[in-house]
Amino acid sequence: MKEIKIVAIIVGIIFIYYIIGHVISIRRLNTVIPINESTITKILFVDGTGRNKPLTVTNPQKIAEFMGHINKYIISNYKSPSPAVGWIYTATLYSNEQEIAEITFGNPITVNNKKYLVIMNNLSIKKISDYLKIIEPSWNYEP
Repeated sequence: MKEIKIVAIIVGIIFIYYIIGHVISIRRLNTVIPINESTITKILFVDGTGRNKPLTVTNPQKIAEFMGHINKYIISNYKSPSPAVGWIYTATLYSNEQEIAEITFGNPITVNNKKYLVIMNNLSIKKISDYLKIIEPSWNYEP
């Protein structure tokens, strides 16, 4: 009976350690790439499907709108058992001509070649497409 209690305590401690480790790693996207939307001067969107030409956004209001969306992401570290195959959109953020970050959208999201699981406030590919279609009416998205 005593051995069962000891095993239960050990299992409980391991479980608590695991949960605390995951809770600590949960954070907002803007802590991974500490960006102030006022320093972003350009966003280059690339369509991985090949349907659209790369689209550059330089309008400060449109940049702020997009940054407002992605800064709401709640993410956690992600370890993929296998490499991802394909992608739909990437956004490369620039401050003047200096590249700040490259984001590949999906779940998991990839930021500067590191994967993160989006826990809350994921921006769907359709919403990104709708945003890009406002900027460039010829932007085409068909799931």
